[in-house]
Amino acid sequence: MKARKNEAMEAILRPFYPEKPLFQDRWLRIIGIPLVALGMQILGLDGPTLAAYVPTWDFLIHYLYNVSVTAFLWQANRWAIYKFEQLYPFHAQPVRRIALQILLCLPLTKVLDEFLLFIWVKGVIGGEYWFMHWTVDFPVSLMLAFLLHLLYLLLFISQTSPSNHLAPVKAPEPEALPFVQGKSTRYVSLDEISLVEAQQGMVSVYTFSGEKLLASQSLQALAERLSADHFFQANRQYLIHRSLIRGYTKTPTRKLMLQLHAMERFSGEISVSKAKTPAFLSWLSASTEKVSVSP
Repeated sequence: MKARKNEAMEAILRPFYPEKPLFQDRWLRIIGIPLVALGMQILGLDGPTLAAYVPTWDFLIHYLYNVSVTAFLWQANRWAIYKFEQLYPFHAQPVRRIALQILLCLPLTKVLDEFLLFIWVKGVIGGEYWFMHWTVDFPVSLMLAFLLHLLYLLLFISQTSPSNHLAPVKAPEPEALPFVQGKSTRYVSLDEISLVEAQQGMVSVYTFSGEKLLASQSLQALAERLSADHFFQANRQYLIHRSLIRGYTKTPTRKLMLQLHAMERFSGEISVSKAKTPAFLSWLSASTEKVSVSP
């Protein structure tokens, strides 16, 4: 029961504190709420009256009330706009969205405003409604509520405009390996590697362009970095790219001797052990490239 209550409360409060805010309006509220409250406070007062009214405690008390009511009504309308966006997305149903906001939010805002004002006047300060409220305050506050919705509508359109989300997407750059050459470090893309060789405690990397580079990583570490779809570890010494293999020859001992495309700076022979032959043939069969087989 308690969990359900918590879920219901989270559902109510989520529009006020969403994980991803619908509006980037923090400073708009921080600045706008006090200014709107001040405007409603001094509306219709002439200069001498205002000069005498501002330094009093009565002005401060009424101003705090106006700030509280403005903040409540502002946040309530913000919440309503958030819910309308969930039910009737503006970009999908703009006419229905605007009509609902005008027909529902504005009257409800004024009903809440009048209810809070009635409680304040009758229950707190013990005063009476004055004629200026209906002739000045009421239409002005209704206009401010309309402008608030218009402001959030424009803010929403500007922040969700396709031009703000269609920035050119850069293709991810391929991973690269660092190679120290003297006092400088050079990075070689993994896509450029054709063969890795481990000999006498040193690991050499061959590229498709014919370079031979000394690597600081072990053969096993490189095997983990390179794609298993393109590279196969034929034995403890060689890690070979699929496109480098031209064919293979079967030996009496059931090993495979690989036939490679011509490479600069490499003239060795690569064999696939008997234990790895089934895995190698399965890996090779997944390729669309044809290789020659010699008995």
